[in-house]
Amino acid sequence: MLTNVLCFSEPVLAKGITSVKQVKKLAKKQVKGASILEVERDYEDGVLVYEVRMLKSKKEYDLVYRASDAKLVSYGW
Repeated sequence: MLTNVLCFSEPVLAKGITSVKQVKKLAKKQVKGASILEVERDYEDGVLVYEVRMLKSKKEYDLVYRASDAKLVSYGW
């Protein structure tokens, strides 16, 4: 007999990143007015991440988002 089973009538979707387009939108919200130079999909310690390089006023920004939940895990310039 099963106990404590959750049932959902609608699919449960994580709010993660599934495309380069999504991560570009997130990055542009983080660094308003910046141009995106490069987006890379990579794995860090077995976790899928998106690395975004941006440029604003001669200053480069490096952002890293975790794909599973769209969390910004690293931000530098």
